[in-house]
Amino acid sequence: MSTSAFNALLKTLEEPPAHVIFILATTDPQKVIPTVLSRCQRYNFSKISPYEIKRRTIDILKQENITYDEKAVEEIARMAEGGMRDALSILEQCLAYNPNELKLEDVENIFGLASTEKVVELYNQIHEKQVSEVIASLRQMYQHGTDTKRLAVDLLEIVKDALIYSDKANENLLNRLTPIEAQDILSKVSINNLLKDAKDLEECISKERQNQNFLVYLELCLVKMANNNPSPTVISKPVQQVKKVVEEKVEEENIEEVKPVEEKVEDVVEIKNETTDDFLLSILLDANRDLKIADQIIYNKLDLFLYEPDKRKFYQLLVGTELFACNKDAIIVCGSKTQVENINDTNNNKALYKFINKEFGIDKMIYAIDEDLKQDLINRYKQTPAENRNKPVYVEKYQLAEDKEVDMEDTISDIFGDKLKVED
Repeated sequence: MSTSAFNALLKTLEEPPAHVIFILATTDPQKVIPTVLSRCQRYNFSKISPYEIKRRTIDILKQENITYDEKAVEEIARMAEGGMRDALSILEQCLAYNPNELKLEDVENIFGLASTEKVVELYNQIHEKQVSEVIASLRQMYQHGTDTKRLAVDLLEIVKDALIYSDKANENLLNRLTPIEAQDILSKVSINNLLKDAKDLEECISKERQNQNFLVYLELCLVKMANNNPSPTVISKPVQQVKKVVEEKVEEENIEEVKPVEEKVEDVVEIKNETTDDFLLSILLDANRDLKIADQIIYNKLDLFLYEPDKRKFYQLLVGTELFACNKDAIIVCGSKTQVENINDTNNNKALYKFINKEFGIDKMIYAIDEDLKQDLINRYKQTPAENRNKPVYVEKYQLAEDKEVDMEDTISDIFGDKLKVED
């Protein structure tokens, strides 16, 4: 209602007939003028959960003896966004199209939706730098009637799910993705890049109302996402520049940096003697893809420690390296020769072991290799018979002493003797 219409209604609301009760219902209470709101008893109704909408929709379909696809019902519940009335309206449109059966394909065709599998596939193409394939897939979906704005929102929901799952891997908070899909995305895309994608998609969606040809903006957005988001395991020029700035900042603040390799040559040799090529090969033969996906969380959250002085050195140790292989007790990363020497340095390695244990709950040793050794290990792995793979390997870990609670009274007694008593 316009303001004039509300003002016309106001007189009736001020002096209503004794037998009349007005019930005003709206999904936009902020549009009701204050003079009308002040004369109303207000009740805020919460949205209905997708589970309840799905349950009620299935009850109706059973009463009408209509066969249904459960995924189609879930899609309707998601589209309804908490409104049972909207869910029934969507259901009516679907049954008008096909009165005998409710199918996911029909729901997608009627409302121009893309399946989660297609949206995830499109997002993966973006981060695999397949720009021409991305544009081709997008235009094909558009020609088949997919709503481009809805597709942009679906991409944003996928990014949001991945970000939420990256925190504590709580699958109950996922709306669109399965845990496996979320893990797969997190193994390819860093947290920082997911945040960039969310921002790009949000800006793109905001242009939808202003322009009729939204497809052009969505294409530009996807190209930007493909070009602006480097792989989390590759050092790009911008990351090198950030690293240089951080090193300068460290120098200014006089913060303890990673110790030069030359100062700890003996320790490095010691580690190299322990981690022979055969030992590393045995870890690779026992490696597990699912464990690698789970351990990728270290790299996904690495950027968070860039500006923390006490944890920055771990960022500098790992940034630019690649997660190569993981078994239940060890992680092998691949990097430059300098990075390998720094990571395999005994002091650095022990500190890194403690860091990932505390920050990520990962109790594993970390070993670093360079590209040459990586290729050699891959070749030896291919030559190893299948029956000799997946055999457990013993990995000796550091013994980290637990921090003991300091008793203040005992400490004072040690310093001053029995002459000084500590009173409550």
